[in-house]
This record gives sequence, structure tokens and C-alpha cells, in this order.
Amino acid sequence: MKFPYNGLPRVVRERLVRLTTTKTGDPLLLFSDPSWNMGWFKYFLLIAAMGVMGFCLDFLLGRLRSGVHPRHDEEVFFSLAAATFFFLVAGLAIVYRFVWKPPPYREGLYVFPSGLMRVSGGDIDFTPVTTLGRPTLVTVRRNGSYSHSRLEFGGPFTFTFYSNAAAEEAVGKVLNAKQHMAALIAAKAEEPIRALDPFAECSLSGTWTMPANPHIPVEGPLATPTPGVATAVQVVGSLVLGVAVSAAAYGVLSWLHTR
Repeated sequence: MKFPYNGLPRVVRERLVRLTTTKTGDPLLLFSDPSWNMGWFKYFLLIAAMGVMGFCLDFLLGRLRSGVHPRHDEEVFFSLAAATFFFLVAGLAIVYRFVWKPPPYREGLYVFPSGLMRVSGGDIDFTPVTTLGRPTLVTVRRNGSYSHSRLEFGGPFTFTFYSNAAAEEAVGKVLNAKQHMAALIAAKAEEPIRALDPFAECSLSGTWTMPANPHIPVEGPLATPTPGVATAVQVVGSLVLGVAVSAAAYGVLSWLHTR
């Protein structure tokens, strides 16, 4: 089932923030695979791309002064286009973080005793553990040597482990949780369910989103995801401008060469 994070009751939103950002073990969290949010890397990428752009332009101007036509340096123009693309993507990523604040939770995949959760872009995708079939454990080998193990539950829920023992332990945790949760639901043991299910207030009541009331402000941690249009502009716009900058540089340098 899929629902917006902001529509959850406040107590559930606060609990999810704690579970996805805590650095210590929590009995409600069996294992997880948090998403990489770039962090400081976008600043490094911005500076590195700027340096590559400067290097490409300096190299092309040097070749022009040596009398070499730009058509002999096509790979440099491709590099210029790529560097411009990454420069714009990183720059917009930094700007977007000031316009749309980072979510209070850490995006990624999480496994609880009650089910599997994927949080991304302001939405929660939750699959109760009692509805899961047996997971698929794939062992990947390269040149005969162990590389990693892939644990697949279907849909977006795929986890990578770099130890076969850790992958098998994760399978055991999920299967034990499924059996235990099914027994608690059959016994209608409300208190034990509350102790294991971060969505207890929703799963027990059957209500997963709170009715919106424009006259009552929503309190507690909220997400302000980046609009899809802005993301499309970041990627497609940067690609188009990267190609345009490279093409313009080629045209200008070709014209200067003929003078």
C-alpha cells in the first residue's frame, strides 16, 4: 500500500523519523538500506565539474592558437558537454535544497517486524510482513569468487549484502517476524502488536491517512519533496544546456579558426 508521509498521524511520523535517522540499534528495525542523499558530494561535483570545464576551454584555446581546427578535438567537446551537465545538475541540487528543505526522515528501504517500508519523495510504500512470500536469495559470483548476495522480496524491496551469512540471517529475521506477527494478529494481541509495529495506530484502526482540514495546521515533522517538474528540469535542462554550451564553443572556435 502507498500513502503520503504527511498524511500519517503525528505520532507515526515522529516514530518514522526516529527509526530512519537513529544511529543506534532499535528493536523495531530489523535491517535497512538507506538511500544516498549526495550530501557534501554535490559540492565536490560542482567544483570538480567547474575545473573540468575550465581545463577543456583552456585546452581548446591553446589548440586554436596552435592553428589546430576544433574538429580534431571532438572528444574534448564531449567532455565539455558532460562537465557542463554535471555542473548544472550539482548547482541545481544545491539550490533545490534551499527551496525545498530535506525531509526529516532518511529515504531508503527499511524492514520492521511488521513489514517492509520504502520511503521516497514524500511517499511511503508499505508491505505487511504477513503478505510476503518466501524471499529470493541470489548469490552473485564473479570469476568463481563470491561477490555479494541479493535478497529480493519483489517490487522495490531488494537488499544487497556483502556476506552470505548476513543475507541468510536477514532471511531468518523476516521469516520469524512473519510467523510471529501472524500469530499476534490471529490472537488479536493489541499491545504486543503496538510494541512491534511502527504503524500500529494506522494498522489497528485501518486508517492510514488523516483527513485534511485547511483550518487546522498540521503539526509535527513534515516533508516538502522536490516537485517532479523541478527534477525533470534539473536533468533534461542540464543535458540540453550542456550540449548547447559545447556546440556553441565548437561554433565559435571554428569561426575564429577561419579568420
